[in-house]
Amino acid sequence: MVQHWNELGAVQAERLGVEQVIVPVADRQNAVRDDFANDIAGAGLIYLSGGEPDYLCETLTDTKVWRSIISTWRGGAAPAGCSAGAMAIGSWVPSFDDPSPGMPGLGPVEHVVLLPHFNRLSTFRPEFETRLSIPQERSMSVIGVDQLTAIVGGPTE
Repeated sequence: MVQHWNELGAVQAERLGVEQVIVPVADRQNAVRDDFANDIAGAGLIYLSGGEPDYLCETLTDTKVWRSIISTWRGGAAPAGCSAGAMAIGSWVPSFDDPSPGMPGLGPVEHVVLLPHFNRLSTFRPEFETRLSIPQERSMSVIGVDQLTAIVGGPTE
């Protein structure tokens, strides 16, 4: 699966005429490595790929790599996420599989729950409308993003 996401990124990098640098952070041991954190510094785009959003959050939270991502983003890099990567950059990652409310996301997109594949969720998660649980926060917005669609914005929009 990781190879699949790397190949998708390579195709897009080639299409855009930019260099793809893969930082293979697959677990918390990798997420605390100085060399991986340094590889992120100076990037123009930081892309978090798909997989499992809860695993992604657990892997990156409070690590050198995540601090480097945030620092690089604040320095002008564009953060991007696809599927689980999109879910993880919101404030909350909902749970579809159990009655728990989910877990905090990585949070650079504040007060937002992102639901990628929104137009297809009911096909692979038929119960999502009745099982989706998020914190009861007045300031939390849920944004469903259909497949093959993007949301583009800046730090204040």
